[in-house]
Amino acid sequence: MIVAEGRRMGVKRKWNGRLAAAWLLALCLLLTACKGNSETPETPVNGQANEHPNGQAPAAEPGWQPKLVTVASEGTLDNPVGMVSEYGVTSGLKDKGFIVEQPGRVVMLDLKQPSVKPQVVLDIRDRVYSDGNEQGLLGLAFHPKKPGIAYVNYTTKTHTVIARFVMSDPEHPEVLDPASEVIVLTYEQPFANHKGGQLAFGPDGYLYIASGDGGSAGDPHGNGQNKNSPLGKLLRIDVDKGSGGKHYSIPADNPFSGGGGAPEVYAYGLRNPWRFSFDTTTGKLWAADVGQNRLEEIDIIEKGGNYGW
Repeated sequence: MIVAEGRRMGVKRKWNGRLAAAWLLALCLLLTACKGNSETPETPVNGQANEHPNGQAPAAEPGWQPKLVTVASEGTLDNPVGMVSEYGVTSGLKDKGFIVEQPGRVVMLDLKQPSVKPQVVLDIRDRVYSDGNEQGLLGLAFHPKKPGIAYVNYTTKTHTVIARFVMSDPEHPEVLDPASEVIVLTYEQPFANHKGGQLAFGPDGYLYIASGDGGSAGDPHGNGQNKNSPLGKLLRIDVDKGSGGKHYSIPADNPFSGGGGAPEVYAYGLRNPWRFSFDTTTGKLWAADVGQNRLEEIDIIEKGGNYGW
C-alpha cells in the first residue's frame, strides 16, 4: 500500500568507502542512446539481442570521447552512491556536484577545484536507516524549474520515504534545511534489500521513482507482477500539484490512473532498478535492473510496460 503524507539473486552493494569514492569520482560517462520506435510495447516486454553477422557490434563513429577526471581525494566521502548536478537553476552552482552519501548526507563538491573540502548540503542521518548494504539515503533530484527545492529517497527500518527539502537561507542557496522536510509519500518494505532508490524528473516535468521488489530472493511476495503494489515498479507522480490531501497528484496519462492498479505505477515487473537515465536527445528512459544469479538487464522503460519479473 502506498501512503501519502504532509528475475533474478542480486549482488549486494556493501562497498568499501575508498573504492566507492574512487569509482564514483573518477568521473563520468555520458551515454547518448540511439533513436527507436516510441510505440508502447505489448505486455510483457521481451528483451531482444542485437544481431550482427560476425557477432560483433559495428565500431562507434568518431566523436565525443569520455574523459576521466578526479574531483575528490581519497577518504573525503562516506560511501557515495550517486552524484547529480543542480541543473543550473540556482546561480553560482553550475560547476558543483552533489554527492549522495548512503549513511544520510548530501555533500557538494567543486568540480573545478578538487582540493576544496566537500561542503555539507543536507544531513539527515538522524532519520535514515543505513545498514551498509542496500538501505540508506539512495537518491536525490533537484526540481528543474523551482530553485532551491530538492527531493530525496531514503529508507527507515521499515519503509521507503520520498521527501522534499528546501534551501531556506538566501545567503547559502546550496544548503538544504533538514527542518523543512515534507514527506511526499512512503511505502512499506518487507526485507532489507532491493530498494531501487533513484529518483529523477523526466522531460515531462514529473518525478520518476525507482522501486525494487522489496527484497529476498525470487520475489516471494510476488510484488513485481502485483500492479497494486509500489514494489518492483517505476513510479511517476506530479509533485507540482497536490490532490486529496496528498503532496502530489497522479498524471492523467499514468497507465492505471483510472483503475486496474496503483495509480502511481508507470511500469512494472522490475526486480531492482538501481539506476535509470533519460536520453537527452530522444527522451527515452533507460533503466539498469539488477538481476538474480547470472542475468542482468538494461531496459527502455515505456508507459505500462511489464518487464517480466
